[in-house]
Amino acid sequence: MNDEVTVRGRVPSCRSALAHRPLLGHASAVESDAPDVLTDVSTLIDAWCDRRDLRPLAQLLPAWLANNGLTDGWGDVLDALRSIRADDRLPDDEVALVERSIIAVERAVYRS
Repeated sequence: MNDEVTVRGRVPSCRSALAHRPLLGHASAVESDAPDVLTDVSTLIDAWCDRRDLRPLAQLLPAWLANNGLTDGWGDVLDALRSIRADDRLPDDEVALVERSIIAVERAVYRS
């Protein structure tokens, strides 16, 4: 039995659920000089979990967790980040992280 899930009958937080997710190929297509997309997205997910902001989580998590590190996977992440940006509901510091992540992921998806 998984102690994390059964402790006092609570469901684990999204942060703890994501902590055990292997990275798979997440970093394989992102260039080393690009902003750290993994850190930026993790920061955004943590902030949204802390304040229980379900809309951006619902948009990003399916694409992020299914990302296989290939162009299609990063394309789905890019679409999710663009949708979150279009909602125009985030604080300015988070908008900056989303913008920076979009630029880095675009470079990975559209590199020649």
